[in-house]
Amino acid sequence: MKRISFTGLMAGIAILISASFISAQHPSTGSPQMPMDAAHTPMVDTTPKPIAEIPKLDSAAGWFIIETRHRIFANFLQTDSVYFGQSFVLGEEEKDTAYVYAFNPDFSISDSGRVIQVSDSLINPAVHVRVVSNGRTQQESWAFNIGGSPHFRRNAYFAFRIVEYRVPDKYIKVPAAK
Repeated sequence: MKRISFTGLMAGIAILISASFISAQHPSTGSPQMPMDAAHTPMVDTTPKPIAEIPKLDSAAGWFIIETRHRIFANFLQTDSVYFGQSFVLGEEEKDTAYVYAFNPDFSISDSGRVIQVSDSLINPAVHVRVVSNGRTQQESWAFNIGGSPHFRRNAYFAFRIVEYRVPDKYIKVPAAK
């Protein structure tokens, strides 16, 4: 049996690593390709983005009681009552804030992956919550009012759930199931 030297082993590992980097590059441009997950779909880009337009604080657009949980700190639970567009602090350090960015009374996702509003009925209400840290958008998530939420996305630290909400009368309330 031959003995493999430590230097030879390290050289072999270096070759394997460089070969995997080269294969991850786009063949024509040589630039790195976006990593793929198990389903061969591009993974979500987690690069912080500049904040888009923040909606105006609007109590007439509705208020929401939002429950926030943290993916890493399992005991973290925060409940906030906020108006549409009102920012609220996440945690104790006050470096992360969030605000309700959009409301969808009947949330659904099309076959192509686009978020759509099916109707004006309050069948599957959802709010779009944007998390901001140091002036940059860190995360955008949908919060739902259904059982089983909040659920975390792969790269998200915070998850949100609507506990209670009040929205304008233009949305049609669905009678409770008996």
